Amino acid sequence: MDETLGQGGFGALLRTSRRAAGLSQQCLADRVGLSVAAIRDLEQGRTRRPQRDSVDAIVAVLCLTGDTEMTLRRAAEETGTVHPVRVRVLGPLRVSRGTADVAVGRSMRRAVLGRLALSANTPVSPSDLTDVLWGGRIPPDPRHALHTYLSRLRTALRSGPDDIISRTSGGYQLNLADGRLDLADFRRRIGQARAAEPVRALDLLDDALALWRGSPLSDVAQLRDHPLVTAVVEERIAATLRFADLALASGQAGRCLPRLRELASTSPLHEPVHARLIAALAAGSLQASALQAYAEIRRRLVEELGIEPGPELVQAHRRVLRQESPPPARAADDRPALLPADIARLDDMLATDRHPPAIVITAVSGTAGVGKTALAVHWAHRVRHRFPDGQLYVNLRGYDDGGQTMDPGEALRGFLYALGVAAERIPEGVQAQAGLYRSVLAGRRMLVVLDNARDAEQVRPLLPGDAGIVVVTSRSQLTGLVAVDGARPLTLDVLSAGEARELLAARLGAAAADTDRAAVARIVGACARLPLALTLAAARVQVTGFPLAAVAAELADSSRLLDVLDAGDRMGQIRAVFSCSYAALSPAAARMFLLLGLHPGPEISAAAAASLAAGTAPEALALLAELTRASLLSEPFPGRFVIHDLLRAYAHEQARARLADGDRDQSVRRLLAHYLHTAHAADRQLNPYRDPVVLPAPPPAVVTEQHADPAAALVWFGREHAGLLAAIRYAADHDRPAACWQLAWAIATYLDRRGHWQDWTVVARLALDAADAHGDRLGRAHASAGLGRAHGWLGRHDDAIAEFERALAGFTEIGDRVGQATVHSHLAWLLDRWDRHQEAYDRIRQALHCYEQAGVRPGVADALARLGYHEAKVGRPRAALDKSLRGLALHRRLGNQRGEAITLAMVANIHQYLDEVENAVSYYERSADLLHHAGERYYEGRCLAALGDTYRDSGRLTDARVAWQRALDILTDLRHPEGDVVRAKLRHSRQSIHL
Repeated sequence: MDETLGQGGFGALLRTSRRAAGLSQQCLADRVGLSVAAIRDLEQGRTRRPQRDSVDAIVAVLCLTGDTEMTLRRAAEETGTVHPVRVRVLGPLRVSRGTADVAVGRSMRRAVLGRLALSANTPVSPSDLTDVLWGGRIPPDPRHALHTYLSRLRTALRSGPDDIISRTSGGYQLNLADGRLDLADFRRRIGQARAAEPVRALDLLDDALALWRGSPLSDVAQLRDHPLVTAVVEERIAATLRFADLALASGQAGRCLPRLRELASTSPLHEPVHARLIAALAAGSLQASALQAYAEIRRRLVEELGIEPGPELVQAHRRVLRQESPPPARAADDRPALLPADIARLDDMLATDRHPPAIVITAVSGTAGVGKTALAVHWAHRVRHRFPDGQLYVNLRGYDDGGQTMDPGEALRGFLYALGVAAERIPEGVQAQAGLYRSVLAGRRMLVVLDNARDAEQVRPLLPGDAGIVVVTSRSQLTGLVAVDGARPLTLDVLSAGEARELLAARLGAAAADTDRAAVARIVGACARLPLALTLAAARVQVTGFPLAAVAAELADSSRLLDVLDAGDRMGQIRAVFSCSYAALSPAAARMFLLLGLHPGPEISAAAAASLAAGTAPEALALLAELTRASLLSEPFPGRFVIHDLLRAYAHEQARARLADGDRDQSVRRLLAHYLHTAHAADRQLNPYRDPVVLPAPPPAVVTEQHADPAAALVWFGREHAGLLAAIRYAADHDRPAACWQLAWAIATYLDRRGHWQDWTVVARLALDAADAHGDRLGRAHASAGLGRAHGWLGRHDDAIAEFERALAGFTEIGDRVGQATVHSHLAWLLDRWDRHQEAYDRIRQALHCYEQAGVRPGVADALARLGYHEAKVGRPRAALDKSLRGLALHRRLGNQRGEAITLAMVANIHQYLDEVENAVSYYERSADLLHHAGERYYEGRCLAALGDTYRDSGRLTDARVAWQRALDILTDLRHPEGDVVRAKLRHSRQSIHL
């Protein structure tokens, strides 16, 4: 041990570090697996040379920043107890050093580490890390925050002279040697298995799959849907399928069965996984379980997707019924590299071996470029042997850019010629030609592919008369064909992230696509996972030879996006493909499509669209439905419409070219007014006694929405969250300062209740900058007040004080007494969080004075209640009770149920200071009940948490856990960060029981 510490020096340092970390001796003993006596001996210097693992564990638990941590590590190094760091991502994120876990920190640091680990030993760009941490809601100074997270991670992970996280020209890199990252170990064993003989490959795959502990990075919320995580999941599935094939082929079904059961439980709709599970159960003489497994997967497919099992599942089921052995394992490179999942839906038409009893039609629809024709043609070639009497194909040119849609008569004549009917035998008129066509097809087993149909009317004359298999593709949903002719709808969506990567890998080669996975992920995102766009992006890489990162950077520039995805001919231009769909729209729907290009958010409601178009909500809904039928929009939730990013870019470009400047300006003005007035109405539901701002009258033809109660208002805010943030950013960027700060004010209560404090800082800064730039003193004061509140919640106390002081000066300058009172209340709240109770009390007194001067009685009632709350904290609980009860009486006279409920909680708190526990419990219970009936779920959760604390302090631990659980349920449902505090109380209470 370092002699500079002196005898007992390590113990003294350990004691200081433990206290700085807020840990008791008992808690530290529990964390590191020692007795309290052993910790006490260490701290008192009675143990000169502690055990290696013990010191290592203590160092990991007391992982602090600064000199203390470094000295503690030096002491550990002298004892030879520092072990290398090991990172595990194949399950919840875990970091260990020796036998001890390393405390990485909170969610943001865990997200940074998880992202670096996914690309270990490869640089990750700062922008990539920023995207993971904040997505589209980047804070004002992301670089500083990112540097802070990385610095703390370096400190926590350091295990020697070299940093485990290094800065390179390409970004930040997590340096992990072999054996220190489970993902790398997994991939190394998989690679070895590919080159090994079957027996050895089986063992290697078994070892690789044994490294998995659940879903990768399952406890890092920011990475759950990340493309690299999705890719890792797919790697596991592929390895498990290969492992199962080898095990079944070698007669070792029992060896793969546990892995298949586990994977099937996490992939309930993955047909190849369940097919292997059925085969393994049957091979293990568990035929009844195999049949039950098939019945369960079939039920899920039918109930959740509306489809029957595909051929692989059907064959596995048949083999069980016939008691056949599973097929031999295929070589790893024998599998198709990319096979559309929707082929199973088409195969369903051929599920029976006999001639179909009637015409079977599948209508394949989807947006331009999604791969409808590719799917239909691929499938037709795949099953052509099933149709010995022939196959018919025609491109109906339903969305031809020249407007030359094929007449059904022309298609019929082409079919009749192909069927050998002489020209002189073909009658005049579509009806007569259709009759002859059906007569010729009678009794034949034919496959008919009608590609690129415009509508059901174009298709109907081309349908066989009594039997046949027909596949129709269209950008329209062909609802009439489904409703009248019994067609089965199959809507193609854009690819999943994994499928999109596979498509790029198929075009570029797996090795090339693997060289820069981050760039591949950015290309996938920029191309909106649209197959045509991905194909064009891959072609640009192949033709130009540009690195993947360079093409990704080109696509990231929205002004160049459509130009980059241009192969120079009509078939290879995104614009040309989209223009065909646009040209087929009615004039009103075409204008709506252009206007949607002006909308800044990710999705839109009928009311917002009506405001854009200066129409009514029913009129807008009809136009949005037309765009949805044309596959230019999707409707993921009733009444909510989404346009994918490439179509948005095209719509925006066309809107600038086709709409006059004044038309665009008035449309956006109406849209912002819709959001402002609807958000203001929703805010009044959440906080009806909040001091309001005066809004300008909305322009004509603006459609606003009203909300029945606070719950409905919260739902609306939740759905419009991203759209509102985008609207505020748009207002800031387009010189609309009043709309910017008023919108930021209108969503503040919602952001506060939900704990979206980072978002609050972003919009408040935008509002402050916009108001400053235009000399809007009122807007500047309101924006500073909101920014101060957000800073306070985030623990940035100095910043909060500075903003509150600016706001107070602004409100004082313009003589706004209500604004001054609000800021004094905010300052009291912040000072109370610092335990500066006398100063908080003084601020509330000033707030009360301002409210009394302004004659705002709800404010007076609230200030009286809070005055009592703070007076109790400065040691005058009896006088405090009188003031809060006066506030309570005034709230009741005003009919302010929310104010009454919150004041009841304050009175309960004062009774706690008076040691009147039963009274405190009674008031908290009444407050929680009233808040529940008022729909104030956030404050109900806080009240229940305080009630649980009161129960605990009075020894009623069971009641405390019930109250905390109710609070946790509410706060979790609201996704509010304060739920973590309540969760910790519940966890600690359970540990206390076990102790």
